[in-house]
Amino acid sequence: MSIPMSDALNLATNVRWLAVVPFYQIDPELSTGDVEFNLFTFNLPDMSIGSTEVAYAGYSIETPTNVKAGDKTVTFEYLMSSDWHQYKLLWNWANKIVKQEGAGRPVTNKENGTFMVPIRFIALSEFKNPLFSIVYHDCWIKDFGAISLDYQDSEASVITHSFTCAYSHFEFENISNA
Repeated sequence: MSIPMSDALNLATNVRWLAVVPFYQIDPELSTGDVEFNLFTFNLPDMSIGSTEVAYAGYSIETPTNVKAGDKTVTFEYLMSSDWHQYKLLWNWANKIVKQEGAGRPVTNKENGTFMVPIRFIALSEFKNPLFSIVYHDCWIKDFGAISLDYQDSEASVITHSFTCAYSHFEFENISNA
């Protein structure tokens, strides 16, 4: 079976990535709705499928166990906006989960919004058309990255920040090119 050349040469180049966080679900009093993060780096999560050995008639055969194994965290590194808007919203989200002293709070709080929200990752083509989307469900901030600020002799560089979220599961969504 041969692959048509048009399909074999259609490579993913100049792809852009966005993460969309529904901050209105975290804090209902915010005037901000969905906030987009222009991602600098992003890794799709790996997935391992468990297996077990089954012995039959003197032979041993490895079979899948229908169990997914793997780390259920995803890290987003994004380009900071000049007003640090996304950083401040992430900081507020993290502080709704824990106090500065480290004393934990309940994971959900109906009076003050929720701490677990879906995050949508969107891959864009070089022409900024959506290619596909992944929705990470029940996300909450697990790690809030540090930022290093310094003066450099060269041209001004763009500030990046990263945060890691834990999630319960994720699913791919097709985006129609209508």
